[in-house]
Amino acid sequence: MDRTRQQTFGARIKARREHLRLSQQQVADQLGLGRATYAHYETGRSEITALDLERLAHVLSVPVSYFFGDDGQDLFREDEVVSAAFRDLEPHVQAGIKAMILESQRARERSETTFGKKAE
Repeated sequence: MDRTRQQTFGARIKARREHLRLSQQQVADQLGLGRATYAHYETGRSEITALDLERLAHVLSVPVSYFFGDDGQDLFREDEVVSAAFRDLEPHVQAGIKAMILESQRARERSETTFGKKAE
């Protein structure tokens, strides 16, 4: 990837990370990287591997094409619609949804931990 494309790529991942209110450290942890390595992806100082690119797309909840030209506007609009719909729900319904999301995240973390142990 040429330098300009790397910087554009970096700007797109940074924008998406910030939109999701994630820190560089949080994303790096999910990718199994150091924060500095991840930061170099955002600044265009390092090229990302294909495997990390795939993982990054998963962490940021975007298709890989988002990083290379898909404007991603549908993703941001969808997030806004979901957020607005959630805010309109009764508090007890919101609490139930939050509980389901947290349990889903815990299950995924357990699965990733188990997978990681098998891969060693």
